[in-house]
Amino acid sequence: MGKGLRAIDLNLVPVLRALLQERSVTRAASRVGLSQPAASNALARLRTMFSDPLLIKDGRAMVRTPFAERLLPLLELACDDLEQALLAKAWSPERTSRRFVVVMADHLALKVVAPLRTALARDAPNITVRFGAMGAKLHEELRQGRIDIAYVSYSPALDDIIEVERVSRSKLVAVVGPDHPFAARPPRSRAEFLAAPRFGMRIPRALVGEEQETLVTLLGSSNMAMEAGVAQFSVLPGLALATGCLTVTPLAIASVAVDTLGMRIVEIPETEEYFELCAFWNSRYRLDPGHQWFRKLMTGLVRDAFDPV
Repeated sequence: MGKGLRAIDLNLVPVLRALLQERSVTRAASRVGLSQPAASNALARLRTMFSDPLLIKDGRAMVRTPFAERLLPLLELACDDLEQALLAKAWSPERTSRRFVVVMADHLALKVVAPLRTALARDAPNITVRFGAMGAKLHEELRQGRIDIAYVSYSPALDDIIEVERVSRSKLVAVVGPDHPFAARPPRSRAEFLAAPRFGMRIPRALVGEEQETLVTLLGSSNMAMEAGVAQFSVLPGLALATGCLTVTPLAIASVAVDTLGMRIVEIPETEEYFELCAFWNSRYRLDPGHQWFRKLMTGLVRDAFDPV
């Protein structure tokens, strides 16, 4: 181990990754094109090399040792980066067939879908995009690579091997219907504001950090028996109008409600909170040329749609 890479047979690296991911000598052998005896021999050499059993029996299954658990994400990242670096020159959007999964709130999807379709038809006709659902397992799905990019509020809970890019920032304001009391006289205090019935949305606790309690409170329902889902920002003004309540949204969405629904914008007293929109993706895609191209395209469209202030 002290000799670094010189002490490692790099031909064993793909076998090591397959063994740790599959936790089965048979499946790993099939995946890398080796016979089972050859894969077993490779595992024996790797155990000697690392002075660790790597995989141990647990009933009928094989489980990774603590060392192997720590090693696997680093190994995956290194292998993915190397593979993408070797493939970078051969990649081009017009020749690529690939599907990307994107998660974002509905108001963003409504604004980006038309320009995205135009851009893909022009530059990457074989790339397809699926808009996935946002939920409490977002971190897990990003980590496992089932979601390529998520455009959500900044969350310190989404860290680990997740990359983040701040995309835009919009001030949080309240919107009310023309007959709401706050339309004629804005609230004089934060207590008065918080006491008013508010139609909000439920944000899964797994997606927020302790320092975001104020944001969660303002965006949530209060004195109401109803709430919207986390991806339904665009429907909040209409729901607030229908129920005679107020709702809190980014200024970009509130401005649309003023223009289309005749609602009024109300400043939140004694505080100035912002909704910070970020792009999150798995670190394994950092050097992936296809992901880089798609990420740049999507983030540009989202910035235009979010209308930063």
